[in-house]
Amino acid sequence: MTPEEIREIQANLINAGLLGSKVRRPFRPGVWGKFDRAAMYELMTMANENGEGKAELGWESVLKVLLDNPIQEPEQVSVYLPPDYTSISNSINGLFESELGRKPQPYELKLLAETYL
Repeated sequence: MTPEEIREIQANLINAGLLGSKVRRPFRPGVWGKFDRAAMYELMTMANENGEGKAELGWESVLKVLLDNPIQEPEQVSVYLPPDYTSISNSINGLFESELGRKPQPYELKLLAETYL
């Protein structure tokens, strides 16, 4: 196969969710490697399980089905982590000291808090 043909298959494998960083299968475009082979093995296994072989263009038809019917990725729910107010306070004091060369005055901190509100 030419590098162009390999790149086309790799692009389809990425779009089908069988190759690439999302599935932790890195690759070099245009070069057939171990992760490309693993993706093709998975694709051919699906075709064989469907009873499709070389005569039915098995892996190609399974790839087309995967491309035409993408699986939605589960929504990532972020966990609420309460902020560390002591650390944030120290950061703000550090910013004052680095920007102004002095510690903030109590009225400046009050003004800052009111600005945030």
